[in-house]
Amino acid sequence: MAEKLLLEKLEQYIKQRWIPQPEPFEHADAEYCGSGSYAMPERNLSSEPFAGSAPAPAKNIAPLPAKSIEPLPAKKRRSFFPSFSSSRLSKEAPQSSSLDERLKYLDESFSQMLLRKIDEAGIKDSECYNRAQLNRALFNKIKNDPAYRTSKETAVALGLALRLQKPEFTELLSKAGYSLSRSSKFDVIIEFCLENGIFSIMEVNELLFRHDQNLLGSK
Repeated sequence: MAEKLLLEKLEQYIKQRWIPQPEPFEHADAEYCGSGSYAMPERNLSSEPFAGSAPAPAKNIAPLPAKSIEPLPAKKRRSFFPSFSSSRLSKEAPQSSSLDERLKYLDESFSQMLLRKIDEAGIKDSECYNRAQLNRALFNKIKNDPAYRTSKETAVALGLALRLQKPEFTELLSKAGYSLSRSSKFDVIIEFCLENGIFSIMEVNELLFRHDQNLLGSK
């Protein structure tokens, strides 16, 4: 009974949050231009009578004086993008610096944040990757190589294994180059699990399986 209620709740959640891809535009006279765009044929407006009286001529309106907008200082701009990371560097690369100079100001990697969160949770590495249903070899690749590019499913599984709340979960996911989107059923289901405190990989996989989505874990 509880499982049925959970599935009904998930179905309602997906209907509210999931944004399906729009249907292709259809018109008898439209011409497809590629990349999901269409163009309507040109119309000779001079040969088409206006419905009703002709429009009144536009009045001469003086343009508004141009107003210069000064860019916000770097510290102000940074405040728009808060971070939950405790190891974020306090200094910021100068905007006029070279690429090599800017690369010195990188934030912590996915691997570094993962290991930090494991330590903060007070659990062993083995407990984390067992919860995530990942094998030891894969975890060691992530642990020993800060530049290792993990899959989205693996990143999600580790975030759930650490029982992170949504803000920190989202940040951990971003460290691996991913995000949660409402245009993806997989992402909406993961978001549903986070908001309802469902961290068990088996329970999450059951919900993903019912909606024909990729499963988590590698065991």
